[in-house]
Amino acid sequence: MTMESTLIQVRKIFHSIDTIRILDSISFDVPSGEIITIVGPSGSGKSTLLRTLNRLIGIDSGRILFHGSPIDAIPPRELRQHIGMVFQVPIPFPGTVRENILTGPSLSCDTTGTCSGDEKDPRSTRDSDIDVDSILGAVGLPPTYADRIADTLSVGEQQRVCIARALANNPEVLLMDEPTSSLDPESTRRIESLITRLNREQGLTFVVITHDMDQARRIGTTTLLLEAGSISENLPTSEFFTIPRPGFRTTCCHDHGEGGDDHAHDTIPPDAHVQKNDGGSEE
Repeated sequence: MTMESTLIQVRKIFHSIDTIRILDSISFDVPSGEIITIVGPSGSGKSTLLRTLNRLIGIDSGRILFHGSPIDAIPPRELRQHIGMVFQVPIPFPGTVRENILTGPSLSCDTTGTCSGDEKDPRSTRDSDIDVDSILGAVGLPPTYADRIADTLSVGEQQRVCIARALANNPEVLLMDEPTSSLDPESTRRIESLITRLNREQGLTFVVITHDMDQARRIGTTTLLLEAGSISENLPTSEFFTIPRPGFRTTCCHDHGEGGDDHAHDTIPPDAHVQKNDGGSEE
């Protein structure tokens, strides 16, 4: 696989909390245009792994490269514009849907208004550059939703607003931590359809954590199995689901609430792009 076709390279990364090893020599690639689904038992380190990819959590050793450059050499705010994050529970900001979407690029500034270099990020002032109607269309919401109050929408619609807020940054990769775990089956299918459509039509790359094995089968192009902080399988999704694993669903992915070490570091910095403060709903 060429460097040009690989957006993110993860090489032998380790992460520990006190004396507990959460991630243990993990290596894999995130090729452009893929939908990578990550499955595994609760506490296996899935959420921690996801957060290392855009520096919401640091690593003890190893390397993570984005377009061939170490991510620790890229300012976090800049990195998170390119590698966005969508969390489990949608929490729209106060105000209209339009205001939520326009907030996306301005999240390079922190909650006090202090930005990198003590200068306001120019992207935060160019509201006219953001086509709100087009972004709403991309997430399957009509233009009339732009002036609706975001927190009055259904939970499924709120999640689409949060995805729209992420898309306002024009990211190359979208990280999603169980994005449908709080949704009903119909809303879940709509989000799944949205993911596959954005991937197909816009070439957007996804890394998605899910406890729903059927969901992984439906949307994934590659599936990783994470067990005890290590990747035990990394296969094309179609191949992954042909391998018999007696009792696997019972021991792996029967619940929808991540526990244990997967959320041990769910502290989201104030400049975390895309869904500021959403991480607080992960517990």
